Amino acid sequence: GFLLLLSFLATVVFSGLEVTFTMWSRRQFGWGPEQNGYLFAFVGIIGAIVQGGMVGILTKRFGEIGLIIQGAATLGLGVLLIPFAETLSVLVIAMTIAGYGFSIISPALNSAISLRADEASQGMIMGATRSTITLARVAGPIIAGTLFAAFGKEWPFYAGAAMMATVLTLVWRRKKLLKQKEL
Repeated sequence: GFLLLLSFLATVVFSGLEVTFTMWSRRQFGWGPEQNGYLFAFVGIIGAIVQGGMVGILTKRFGEIGLIIQGAATLGLGVLLIPFAETLSVLVIAMTIAGYGFSIISPALNSAISLRADEASQGMIMGATRSTITLARVAGPIIAGTLFAAFGKEWPFYAGAAMMATVLTLVWRRKKLLKQKEL
């Protein structure tokens, strides 16, 4: 349940970013679909590189829990930097950090969940994980969109950074317990 909660929160943050970013970038830079498309393609390439080539190496070095911590910290930092981006270079740095963070935390959480399930219940647990992530992909845009409309263009990012700080705190407090269960 704890790891499912972390998956939910991380996915809420990233899906909220995905949905509100285009509205934010229109107001901040006057961007349209073309500029946003290029930036999201860049973030997608970062994700493919990280998940396709780096996650295995990083997992061997840091373990799943280490990557969950690293992913939460970098996703939170990247999301926090977005509202402060007044130039393209700062925005690219912020989005690179956020994209890297989500590309690390997502597979690390899935792996940690899978490794903690016994063979008989692994299918059920992974199905519950998938359902949790799907629910987060619904909740994230609703939460972020509401914050955007009610409080302003920066608030989905501030709230996302606060959520990731919460994830980081929760994992840090349970780090010893989680590492004992690491396989």
